[in-house]
Amino acid sequence: DSAGRVALAFGLESPAEVDATFARLTQAGYQGPLSPYDAPWGQRYATLLDPDGNIVDLFAALAD
Repeated sequence: DSAGRVALAFGLESPAEVDATFARLTQAGYQGPLSPYDAPWGQRYATLLDPDGNIVDLFAALAD
């Protein structure tokens, strides 16, 4: 049940920063249910969960 939860989205400077941030946070013990991937809408995208189970999205624009 996601009632009462929040979702956060953090725009990062580059696709490489999405990968590095995801790796750093999952190595620190955060759950990463969606590993970084190139989304069809033109972003490098990943999802983590904070300690309370809230969704935290990381994204950056893919190079043209």
